[in-house]
Amino acid sequence: ALFSPRSARANDEALDLIEQLTGRTATVSDRLHLIMPTDFPTGYTVPMSLYIDSPMTEADHVRQMRVFAPRNPLIEVASFHFVPQRSL
Repeated sequence: ALFSPRSARANDEALDLIEQLTGRTATVSDRLHLIMPTDFPTGYTVPMSLYIDSPMTEADHVRQMRVFAPRNPLIEVASFHFVPQRSL
């Protein structure tokens, strides 16, 4: 599922644009936690942390996360791809 946190909920126009880019509708997830500042001096570098509540097993793992900033000139600002955790 696409993730759109409640505190950073995009407007309808932005959500429509993201749906056009991905072919999917953004949803709220309690498994993905994107933490970033609400205010920053410049948009060139914005720190963010991602926490995933998942066992990351073959049967149950997050496969992909994409971060969009609809007001940026480059709308898709990050794309993460995940694989199951391997035991040593």
